[in-house]
Amino acid sequence: MLPDQQAEIQEWLHRGRLDEVTAEQLLTAPRIVPETAVFHCQQLAAKALKAYLVSTNVSFPRTHDLVRLIEMCCGVDQAFAELLDIAVLLTPYATLYRYPTDEPAPDAELAKQQFERARRVLTFVLDRLPPDVRR
Repeated sequence: MLPDQQAEIQEWLHRGRLDEVTAEQLLTAPRIVPETAVFHCQQLAAKALKAYLVSTNVSFPRTHDLVRLIEMCCGVDQAFAELLDIAVLLTPYATLYRYPTDEPAPDAELAKQQFERARRVLTFVLDRLPPDVRR
């Protein structure tokens, strides 16, 4: 793996982990903020998937669509198909609560479930990356 490729993977993972930390803080704070937490859950999953795609030399578009990213990952490793249900659940959070909406806000329990789903995506990706880029 080229040094630039390794650095890019690590940058995607770093940024994803920042979303992970942010979501966790929003879900454990004295005042839980589930609408913002689920946004960071979606971002964590997206950045993990993009790190994987970089590692496999697959170009991807600027997108928040986790289903599309999973499908691209499946082109390399069909095992990613097991994450499709998670992708369907998390994708809407990229924009759903970023602006005024009539959609009801998720409660804390749902947001915590989405957090665990996003972490599952991260773990799934990390298990498929070379150890030297996981840091």
